[in-house]
Amino acid sequence: MPEAEFTAKLRRPITSAMAAAGVGAEVTEPDAPSLASALSQQAALIHNCRAYYTRPD
Repeated sequence: MPEAEFTAKLRRPITSAMAAAGVGAEVTEPDAPSLASALSQQAALIHNCRAYYTRPD
């Protein structure tokens, strides 16, 4: 029996800046805790990227 995989896909397209920061359009991990960890990292990258590119001058 094959191992289960947990996958999450972003619902919105990523920008080139987000891709350069390390954001992936899809995250696949072998178990739920690993996926949760990867998603928290992705959320931090997205937040930091948005904060950097939308800050007032």
